[in-house]
Amino acid sequence: MKLVILLSVLFMFGGQVLATDATNKKATNAEDKAKKAHVEKKHDKKAEKDSKKDVDSHKKAKADKKKGEVADKDSKETGLTRAKQALVVDVDTNTTLFAKEETARMFPASMTKMLSVYIAFEDLKAGKITEQTIVKVSPKAHKMEGSKMFIAAGEEVPLGDLLKGIIVVSGNDASVALAEALAGSETEFAKRMNATAEKLGMKNSHFINASGLPDPNHYTTARDLFILAKATIDNFPEYYQIYAIPEFTWNNITQQNRNPILQNKAYKVDGLKTGHTDVSGFGITTSAVDNNDGRRVIVILHGMKNASERARETEKVTNWAMQNWSYKHIIPDITQPFAEVAVKDGKSKLVKVGLDKDVKFLVDQASGAQFDVKANYNEPAIAPIKRGQELGTITITSNILSEPKIVPLVALEDVEQLGLLKRIWARIF
Repeated sequence: MKLVILLSVLFMFGGQVLATDATNKKATNAEDKAKKAHVEKKHDKKAEKDSKKDVDSHKKAKADKKKGEVADKDSKETGLTRAKQALVVDVDTNTTLFAKEETARMFPASMTKMLSVYIAFEDLKAGKITEQTIVKVSPKAHKMEGSKMFIAAGEEVPLGDLLKGIIVVSGNDASVALAEALAGSETEFAKRMNATAEKLGMKNSHFINASGLPDPNHYTTARDLFILAKATIDNFPEYYQIYAIPEFTWNNITQQNRNPILQNKAYKVDGLKTGHTDVSGFGITTSAVDNNDGRRVIVILHGMKNASERARETEKVTNWAMQNWSYKHIIPDITQPFAEVAVKDGKSKLVKVGLDKDVKFLVDQASGAQFDVKANYNEPAIAPIKRGQELGTITITSNILSEPKIVPLVALEDVEQLGLLKRIWARIF
């Protein structure tokens, strides 16, 4: 009996154990399936996210590529500058460094005032007027629209101040007052403007007014503006310095010079004039001098969208002209002799020879320019010899020159001839 009860208990306990094992196993399987499903779901989300990321990256890469292509295209189309017309010239060598539509007709806006000022400089230099000459402001001048000096009708203004009002603050009112003072009326002054432009060689220009207000028959070119700017700098150094004045005050109103790079420290900017109308866009004619070797460039840019773009383009183009070009001087100091040449029949047995003017070449610093100089002397030189007399030549060859350049060597001093007896004695002994 005890045995039967014991077996029953064992059977019941074993069944419960088996049932518990089965239940636990079933639960474990369910848990594993849930974990697997969760992992798979998580994986699917990650895959979806990665896929989206890949798509986004592809889109970005495609957009970047398109953006780069647009930038490349824009760069190719605009070249050095976004300006519609442009001209960059090295003044001393008269070398055009960059040109873009430089002979295309354009409306100069206030860059017109450079010609009005040029005529005033002519009269100042000729003594017809002085900077103290008093100009009485007409109602027409006072009422001029656009940029102003703020002169009042009937006001008496010294001509020197009127010029500052034109050059520094671009006063349309001052321009008309100047025109009336010098020619009686703006119409008569325009005739003189056109005669002066023709005299200077500005072949593709015509002017209607003194200030540059829009008119279909009022036009010029970048090339002609260069001619005008260079003539101003060359012909009137004593007055040209007005263009570098940073600000001007009249009637208690202080205005800044319109030139956006006037305060540049890397090189000296000393002129000239900006211009803007709705028709013309934004333009500038400026000039800068290298602080080291005195190299001057004139930059004309025109047809830009706004003042900010004009400022950026002016600085960029002027920097390019200054930083990428330099002079190569064949003889660094022309006051020093290049060589000494033997002299016959002279009180001195040698004469110093050199250059009578600086010989230099404008070099693109990326060109790898190399120069070779060979001298040929007329030796011995026969006394008497006068300073400046040609006694030989130097031949300059370079990988940037299409043909050799030959430059005379001249005597840097006089050499007197020996007396007759001394010459005979020298020949005998």
